[in-house]
Amino acid sequence: MDDKDILLKDLTGKDENKAQNAANHLINNSDTELFRMLADKSDFLFPFIRNNVSKRIEKAINKENFSNIIKFFDYYCPYYDDLFASILAKHANQDLTDVSSHVYQRKSLFWNQYSCNSEVLKQD
Repeated sequence: MDDKDILLKDLTGKDENKAQNAANHLINNSDTELFRMLADKSDFLFPFIRNNVSKRIEKAINKENFSNIIKFFDYYCPYYDDLFASILAKHANQDLTDVSSHVYQRKSLFWNQYSCNSEVLKQD
């Protein structure tokens, strides 16, 4: 088993310390390969496990690293839509607006989806 497999196992596992460390790694390192692996596996995870993963990811995110999730948008996974949209709504700033404008110009379907969800959450 390689390092990414171990991190994925930890992220989805029962040991909360290992799981949170894996979530911190995912976010702080913008580990797109790990997120892709998570997205690929998410259909096969029980909902409560996906929910635990979402909580761990949310806990790992703060105002300094929230923009790291943008790199994950190339690997769309519907199970994390609401999480990412709420994070973007919570931490929205001018830098995010500039990035979203640039990405929108590239016509990223996934970014548009997250941006729309984020706008809806801001209105609530």
